[in-house]
Amino acid sequence: MAVTAADESAVAQWKRVNSANATDNPPKLTVTYNFRPRSGNNRQAGPPFTQDASGTWQVNTTTPTLRDTFSDKDGDRVTGTFEIVDAATGTRVGDYLVSPRVESGRAAAVTVPDGLLKDGATYRFRTSPYDGMHYNLAWSDWATFTVATGRRPGGLPDMPQALEAGATQSLTPVLSGLVSSPEQGRVRAEFAVRDADGRQLPGVTVPEAWVDSGQRALSRVPEGALKAGTTYLWAMRACTDLGCSAWSYEQEFTATAAPDPGAPATTSVTLSGTALADTTVPVGSGACASGGCPAVDDARLTLGGGASGERAVWLKPDLGKVPAGARITRARLLLTPAECGGAACAPRPVETYQLFEAWPAPHTGTGLLGVLDDAPFTDAALPEAQDLAPVVQAWLDEGTGEGLALRLPAADVGSTVSYHSGRSPETAKRPRLVVDYVAPAAPGAPQELRASGGDGGLLATWNAPQDLGSSADGAEYTVVVRAEDGSEAARTTTRETHAVVTGLRNAAPYRVTVSARTPYGTGPETASEPVTTVAVPGGAGSYREIVQQYVDARAALLTGARPTAAAALAASSRGASFQDLLGAQAADLVASREALARHGQRYTEMTTKLSDVLVGVDENGTVFLRAVVEDTAVLTAADSGGEPEEGRREQRFTFSTNSGAPLLHIEADAPATEAVLPASAAADSALESGEEPGPVTEVPDEPIALDADGLPVEQAAPAAGTAAASPVRVQRAAAVSGSGTVRWASRNINTGWEYGQDCTNFVSKALYYGGGMKQRMGGRKHDRSWWQQYYFFGQIKNKSYTWAGAENFRRHMLGYRGAQHISAAYAKPGDLVLFKWKKERGYNHVAIVERNRHGLQLIQHGSSNRTSLAAAIMRYKGKANYIEKVIVLRPKARN
Repeated sequence: MAVTAADESAVAQWKRVNSANATDNPPKLTVTYNFRPRSGNNRQAGPPFTQDASGTWQVNTTTPTLRDTFSDKDGDRVTGTFEIVDAATGTRVGDYLVSPRVESGRAAAVTVPDGLLKDGATYRFRTSPYDGMHYNLAWSDWATFTVATGRRPGGLPDMPQALEAGATQSLTPVLSGLVSSPEQGRVRAEFAVRDADGRQLPGVTVPEAWVDSGQRALSRVPEGALKAGTTYLWAMRACTDLGCSAWSYEQEFTATAAPDPGAPATTSVTLSGTALADTTVPVGSGACASGGCPAVDDARLTLGGGASGERAVWLKPDLGKVPAGARITRARLLLTPAECGGAACAPRPVETYQLFEAWPAPHTGTGLLGVLDDAPFTDAALPEAQDLAPVVQAWLDEGTGEGLALRLPAADVGSTVSYHSGRSPETAKRPRLVVDYVAPAAPGAPQELRASGGDGGLLATWNAPQDLGSSADGAEYTVVVRAEDGSEAARTTTRETHAVVTGLRNAAPYRVTVSARTPYGTGPETASEPVTTVAVPGGAGSYREIVQQYVDARAALLTGARPTAAAALAASSRGASFQDLLGAQAADLVASREALARHGQRYTEMTTKLSDVLVGVDENGTVFLRAVVEDTAVLTAADSGGEPEEGRREQRFTFSTNSGAPLLHIEADAPATEAVLPASAAADSALESGEEPGPVTEVPDEPIALDADGLPVEQAAPAAGTAAASPVRVQRAAAVSGSGTVRWASRNINTGWEYGQDCTNFVSKALYYGGGMKQRMGGRKHDRSWWQQYYFFGQIKNKSYTWAGAENFRRHMLGYRGAQHISAAYAKPGDLVLFKWKKERGYNHVAIVERNRHGLQLIQHGSSNRTSLAAAIMRYKGKANYIEKVIVLRPKARN
């Protein structure tokens, strides 16, 4: 190109500019460019987003959602333009539909307005993306769909919704989505990970996951599958015995290997002398001539001495110097060997035992053995190599501190080792417990706050602060809703990570702020984007009426008040709105009623109450109703009184429409639907329950006998005082209090769930806080371990797989706790019931026996908080994936 003056004859216009050889300010050419967005690659129509054998989408509403996934090389946000034509005539139907702007790689969706489509007709649609500057130069290929508002084809599960990837700042992210099936029951989720060009990753298999319909299924990408800095696509589908849904639209994420968060400042305190009591305790059968074996307080602490002359060491710290709420990051016991002849005693590995309760006075060896756990806290190691942080944390949080006992391993008990005691004249050689901790502080700000408007209200959801600031068991949240002018419209407090706020004006913008508070301070606020409340078509009351009549009709089938689905629908003025959903469940509900009747049982009462109701329209234009659903029922035996059942859950009901008439389409768990998974690698443990299949066959089970209906075979009740098996003599301290387990579970049954599948975590907490079962240390995945503790520098509370995964828990209880299999007739409060479904590899649910009257009555974190064993089994009767095995375990009982 050439650059000239406008008039070369005009000297005044001549200019001198730097050339490319100039030392500074050389000529520059700036080029602005834009890549056109790529054509869509995943056109879908629904609900229920299901294709027939020809690949035609089958939709059950005249206002379906159409969607496609577009990507843009520049990362620009894009909109999708949708064109619909009549498949028979090729005539365009309505105007072009344009989606809201979405991120590259996310699905762009539109809802077809009412009145354009006809039931029974077939249509085609195609798409074109726009990134704000350029359209793609061509339309996509056509996709075909048929409107059929009758029951969905084959009763296939819905395509997974609300897809979320978590822990994406790691190379082992968690993939998840909400899965549902019209028949309810169990649903299997399958996952696929592909490269940025859509090719399957060779040799990479993401494990499948089984959950109840309406729950969020999660699975982790295995180690070694991803490379840092690389972009991947993933999708999932839902499957039952009838088949699988279509694959979901693809999601995109970039794998990163984020560094661990910076370590917070820690404080170290050394406990010694009067702050660390100690003594030598004879515990061998021949350690003393007369009974009792009193403790010995002198300048030495001595271990070993032979089986009959064995001595142990007891130590108990005074934690007064460690502030309440501190998070213990490390605790080490430092012992100085005493002289053995002319040289120091060689250090030896020791076993550390926890005390179940305080060592009673007077301090004797027999008394100490009576309060010791039956297995060491961790594997034998040198005292200073054992991290006692979980034990010290438990003492601090619970305000206890029974102390520890040291013993030589059985293979080494014939030798003797001595240490300086707290009475040693050499102060520097006295025992020391060095405790490192993070001082308590106010919690951080809540994360991932989202607000969505409803009819006269709104829903706010968030995640807990990444750092709670202390060892407090959760936080209390203050939720404030402010109007556009800044005035306060509503305020509430909750310990959950969501809140429904009602009583707001429609068509008005609001902003939500949330802050967390613990006994150690209040953290900063997190503010949402403005959200506008919107009235729903037809009024919120009509949707509430539909849901109430639906749950009442389901109850009528179980109680026999209505013998058939047709009768239940005829008795409901809104029956046409839920006939498909009820019809898909009716056969199983009636079969359950008839099976109970064959066992002389029936439901005589069953009611459902809706509260905290919010009706709104989601981002896809779909109407939803969110509510707290409280169920109460009475299961009555023919020859006795009834047993109450109760449940409290938060549900989300989703509607489609048929020529303007609402149709109840999906029933799902509300918190599972609304979950936003954190991206931080530090939040990794909060995303899953830690289930690890493991060697299932290595720990045999002894299931109770089930009859042809799948219910426990009836046995005569044991005579009063009859033992379930030959008594096993165990140390009292090793035992678990069954009554304490039940009391804790009953008081805490309505506490929030920490995991999508929270049953085992709930039972573990009941055993620990109520039953007094002690933690065991070891690798997170090892069956010997059973613990919850802080990691990532004291910010995140982690749990072993045995603490939160049912199959791992079963193997731990049988392999390391001496639990016994018990028949159903002998079960008593505090026993544990575990369930295995036919198509699942291991046991996948656990509950606590609350009482044994008219069958086992259970308390749990499950679909119903309180239910019977019979009702739990009947929930899956008639399904291909039914409950195949049930075992009853008894932890070692307190004498």
